[in-house]
Amino acid sequence: MQDEISEIFNEWNDLKISIHKSESFSYPQVRDIWWVNLGQNIGVEINGKNHRFERPVVVIKVFNTLGMLVAPTTSTLKEGRFFIPFVNSENKLKTVNMSQIRSISSKRFIRKIGEMGVEDFRRVKMVLASFAK
Repeated sequence: MQDEISEIFNEWNDLKISIHKSESFSYPQVRDIWWVNLGQNIGVEINGKNHRFERPVVVIKVFNTLGMLVAPTTSTLKEGRFFIPFVNSENKLKTVNMSQIRSISSKRFIRKIGEMGVEDFRRVKMVLASFAK
């Protein structure tokens, strides 16, 4: 088990180094849904999938051309205060996991896969605003 975990983290670290060295940047916009290299994380932090540690995210805020605030999405339907259901551009029901929002580099963005609807994004912003209370 320990060797398997070490191998996964080593694979992610190798990929992370190549992403860091890359001169490639993407320029997502608010409400965009993209596949990103989210990585192998610790504990309850949501991980990327497959050999590229990818996961779809919705862009919540663009700070500048180098950094964005994102929330991961999942095809697993979940209920609760921090889970927001939405219909993606393929007309499939997905969930935004607001408990896992994070700031990431624009170097992590791989490809755009859609855009969140205005009403669904309004609910994302409402949950985000509730964090300050």
